[in-house]
Amino acid sequence: MEALDANHDGVIDAAEIANASAALKSLDKNGDGKLTQDELRPPRPQGGDRPGRPPGPNGQPPQNPPPEN
Repeated sequence: MEALDANHDGVIDAAEIANASAALKSLDKNGDGKLTQDELRPPRPQGGDRPGRPPGPNGQPPQNPPPEN
């Protein structure tokens, strides 16, 4: 929706609808003329899945340590 809502007012108006083709083309990051889920998905925040926790190995969410007995 952000790509289509050029003035960021939360509404896609007639002018933005008229410009939809150009706005959607701007999302085509690899220029293949197709939009994939990766291109439509908003960028992920840096730093893992929770504030203050770095991502685990291979970008996976960090594992919680086992509880102590």
